[in-house]
Amino acid sequence: MNPLNPALYEPILQENELDYKFLTKDGIWYDVAVDYDMASYFPGKSFANNAINIAMGPEEGSSPSPQRDPDIAVAMEKIMTLCLNKKPDGVFVYTCSLKDGQEAARGRVFDNMFALSNRNSIYKRQKFKNKKRRLYGSLLYKEGNPAEPDIVLAAQELAQY
Repeated sequence: MNPLNPALYEPILQENELDYKFLTKDGIWYDVAVDYDMASYFPGKSFANNAINIAMGPEEGSSPSPQRDPDIAVAMEKIMTLCLNKKPDGVFVYTCSLKDGQEAARGRVFDNMFALSNRNSIYKRQKFKNKKRRLYGSLLYKEGNPAEPDIVLAAQELAQY
C-alpha cells in the first residue's frame, strides 16, 4: 500500500503493532485503539485473558464523518478479524458512558455497526446497561466461543455492578 495514497477503509497497523487507523471517503482518518490487557476487569472469568477493548474515533482534532457511513462498520469488522487472528477466542468489550447525554446516538451507531458487521452471523453479543453507574455496553464474541457461559454471566454482573 502506498502511504501517500492509502486504500480507503483498509486498516493500517500502527508502529506499536496494536492499534490501527483507516481513511474514509470523506478524507477523515479514524484511530482505533486496541487494548489486549483487560484481564483485571474480569477476575475469575475463563475469558479474562482474551478480553479485548477497542475504542475508535476520528483522529485527534478531526470531526466525525458528516453523514452516516456504513463502510466504517466494514473497516471495524476487518480490524476485529485481525484482532481475532491474534486471539481466536477474543471477547470484545464495548462500553459507553451515559454522562454526556449522547448514549442514544452512540447506541444507534453501535447497533448499526454490529448489524452491518454481523451480516454473516459470526458474532454474538451480550448487552448490558447499568443505570446506577450510567454505563452501558456489549461483550462481542465469535459464535462457538468456549467461554460463552462466563461471558453471559459477566454481562449480567456488569449490569448489576
